[in-house]
Amino acid sequence: MGNSFARSFGYLRARCLLLFIIMALPATALAGGFEYGPQGLHAVGRGGAFTAKADDASAMYWNPSKLSVLKGTHLLVNLNTSLLSLDFDRFPAQKRKVSQDPETGALSYGDPVGDPIAFATSSQNRGWFPMGISMALTSDFGLEDWGFGLSLNGPAAVGAVRYPGDKDAATRYSTTELDTMVAYITAAASYKYKEWFGFGLGLQYMVVPKLKYSLVIIGPAAYTNQNNPVNTINDLRADLSVSDWRGFTALLGAWAKPLPWLEFGFNARIIPVKVKAKGDVKLKGTENSVYESLENPIQVGGKLEFNMPATVQLGARYMFVRQDREIFDIEADFVWEQWSRMDAFRMATTEKAEGPGLAIEPMNIALERRWKDTYSVRLGGQWNAIPDWLTARLGGWWESATQPNAYTTVDLPGFSRFGIGFGLSTSIYGFEIGMAYAHVFQMDRTVEAGTGLIRQQLVGPEIDENGRATMIEGYAVNEGKYQSSFDIITVGISVDWNKLISKGRNTPPESDLPPDIGPAPESEEPPTEIDSEPEDQPEEVLDWM
Repeated sequence: MGNSFARSFGYLRARCLLLFIIMALPATALAGGFEYGPQGLHAVGRGGAFTAKADDASAMYWNPSKLSVLKGTHLLVNLNTSLLSLDFDRFPAQKRKVSQDPETGALSYGDPVGDPIAFATSSQNRGWFPMGISMALTSDFGLEDWGFGLSLNGPAAVGAVRYPGDKDAATRYSTTELDTMVAYITAAASYKYKEWFGFGLGLQYMVVPKLKYSLVIIGPAAYTNQNNPVNTINDLRADLSVSDWRGFTALLGAWAKPLPWLEFGFNARIIPVKVKAKGDVKLKGTENSVYESLENPIQVGGKLEFNMPATVQLGARYMFVRQDREIFDIEADFVWEQWSRMDAFRMATTEKAEGPGLAIEPMNIALERRWKDTYSVRLGGQWNAIPDWLTARLGGWWESATQPNAYTTVDLPGFSRFGIGFGLSTSIYGFEIGMAYAHVFQMDRTVEAGTGLIRQQLVGPEIDENGRATMIEGYAVNEGKYQSSFDIITVGISVDWNKLISKGRNTPPESDLPPDIGPAPESEEPPTEIDSEPEDQPEEVLDWM
């Protein structure tokens, strides 16, 4: 009794220690931005076809209902490193004369002025984004049909990009830099009925610890001084730095196994999240600007609002089982994401910006996006080549475009894409260690001249004291050709606490014990006769017999 209590107390203490380690890891090690596809060792290797399988602690965010299938206590740490490669060849820009209607005061572009101005190719130059860590701790706490867990993860995304912002850069008025962190902290529980079906619920606290966004805007001036598609003397660099710690959402998952070789999975983020990030905006002059001589940036209160989507995942997988061991499986998934909620990044200042030669009233800037809902089809599986020693995974996926052609941007490029992933892992004494790689091919895109709707952002009063227009709408800055792709490398380690402990004792864990085959069959041979009076046999032998 005492030894049993001591062992139980030791297990509980170890589990608490693991939980403490997870929660103590630095919050800077989070993913950011918006998704390019799957994340996690198993999921990346399977091309994202993981909703029904979800066989490790990443079930916390892939399908929380599968927690009840995981026996014992599991710790998982995955690191996604990703690279966005993007080249933008902007079409030559043509300056045009601006005319004003003498009766209505309306401003409009007219005849070309001078020759078209060509741009050099602008390329994403931030390099690899190494901070995509996901962590999870799960346990059944000795309960046969229940599973529980805590996790910390971010979207599968490139959280930092940078483009040239010099006075002749093609990306000057669209995006010069983006650096963001988005994290989900999840607590989940699940229940299963025998091996037939199960349900799970994950409550998520979404935080945006850091979001920095930079672009060049055109400051207050007469419309004739704001009229240039390449740069103006009134250019200002706006650096937005905000955060939001108040987002809540939830995951609902389910699985069913109607046949020994067939399983279905479901997972959904059922509550969309509206991000309302607050912080500050710093304004400073660019190299060609009349405000270049400002000694210090002008800092004012700022905010940024946007929406994160609801999602639905459906999966079905076939399992080839031989002698109670799964040899391989194949899974097909369908994913829907409600990105149509992302109509714009709504940026604003909350106070007047004043400096030498500069006065800007509180401004509202809508960086229009008009994104569309996306649909994805994924196919993948794994082959358990050598039980516990070698598992190979392979998969691929296709996803529809997030961005309409006219609203194409370089900050979060979401074009039609397909990806291919593969991975290997091995298990030793309760530790699983592995690596996966995926490449995402984004379809080349062209925004034809005259069709782009991402425009320069102009600041100033739109109507003067006489009711006449004072600002033009700005030139389109996204017309041109785009080529892009993503590379993802994932390394992961997970610990099956029960297997680790049992290996230390040289005893198999409960899951590895042979099934109970019942009492031994009675022998058909007649029992051997023995003497009725075995006076010469020792007492120990009599007791044994």
